Amino acid sequence: MKIAFISPNQEKMPTPVVPLGLLYVMGSLDETYDKELWDLCFEENPLAFLIKSINVYNPDIVAIGIRNIHNNSYSSMDENIDYYKRIIATIREHSQSPIIIGGSGFSVMPEKLMEILKVDFGIIGEAENIFPLLIRKISTRADDFETISNLYFFKNGEIKFSNSLGTVVRTFIDLHKNCLPARKYTNPYYYTITGTESIQSKRGCNFKCCYCAYPRIEGPISRLRSPVDVAKEMFTRAQEVDTISNFFIVDSVFNWPPDHAKNICKELVRGHFHLPWSCYINPRGFDEEMACLMAKAGCNGVEIGADSGNNSVLLRLRKGFTTDTITTTHKFCEQFNIKDCYTLLVGTPGESLEEINSSLDFFENLYPTALIIMIWQDESKSLNKNTVINEISHTIKIRSQKNPNWIVPSLNINFNEKMFRFMRRRGYPYPLWIHLGK
Repeated sequence: MKIAFISPNQEKMPTPVVPLGLLYVMGSLDETYDKELWDLCFEENPLAFLIKSINVYNPDIVAIGIRNIHNNSYSSMDENIDYYKRIIATIREHSQSPIIIGGSGFSVMPEKLMEILKVDFGIIGEAENIFPLLIRKISTRADDFETISNLYFFKNGEIKFSNSLGTVVRTFIDLHKNCLPARKYTNPYYYTITGTESIQSKRGCNFKCCYCAYPRIEGPISRLRSPVDVAKEMFTRAQEVDTISNFFIVDSVFNWPPDHAKNICKELVRGHFHLPWSCYINPRGFDEEMACLMAKAGCNGVEIGADSGNNSVLLRLRKGFTTDTITTTHKFCEQFNIKDCYTLLVGTPGESLEEINSSLDFFENLYPTALIIMIWQDESKSLNKNTVINEISHTIKIRSQKNPNWIVPSLNINFNEKMFRFMRRRGYPYPLWIHLGK
């Protein structure tokens, strides 16, 4: 059986990202299957590439990983969904093979995407256990798809979801089994451009941020890989690919639980790991020992979803920390020479302009390495719709003129392809935000 795996993501700002989730799913199938990865990231004409690939390979099954449904500024998802519709239509026109979709983007709004895209099957959440079961069902022409958990499918023209039938329960894979992504299928051009390899040390998130989809996608409890296995994978990849110059740990939060993160750092220190790496952290659990160990292990940058510099807003967002915690995090980063980048959400539900300005004041005074400002775009929930968004945008434009460390994707402030091309040509190592001061 021949299976074509498609990574349709073409987002390159600020960085093209290895399709790690799809590689994990490819790794879940044994080598008796004939597999190909069609990565569209660097294709100038992705639809023409698809037509050619289908005609040459003639797959029995097509599997598509949807990583993003929003654009890079999170201001719209219509463009990406229209793009996925064109991809599905192209496949349908040139192949009779069943189409399976999954990925974090699909898991956020599965039923709506099934209605829009009209694919044969959709898998929500982790697919490593589900995908092989589904492939066997399809290959034997079985039709009892309701016995497979977390599966959307069409039956008699209607969308069905297996869990709603009460025959299965949601399960998560055991990360201690050290299943690895099928990295041999990765396009080496990712490393030529960015030098960045992606590593996952856990799945799931214990935190309760009111807007976040991570717990829905990966589960509300952290499931941990062995620190020894994580470090081993990093050492192995650094030796296997000489164009890898840095790593990014893709966990929603690397430093939680703290003991797990500290043990990974200790393994890297023990083995004298020599390449820099960066990650996402939460101010909770980032103490002096954590900062010290991360720095010794090679961490050169951390990205922090602070979301606000106002305690009332932080409480409403259920962040679980205060501005004092953010200040302490910044102090430890400075102490151990770890560059810090904070993400700020402005215009969240119920947030006043006074609170927004106090947030901007806080980060202006903190002056971290970088501040990414995202303007909340859910108009059904945001304060006063476009009027407030326009006022917020105007305020940020004015204030960003004296804050060269601010990045505002929706306003193209320190966020455009020309700037990124320039930095790549000059050989700036990743992540690019650590060089804003230059």
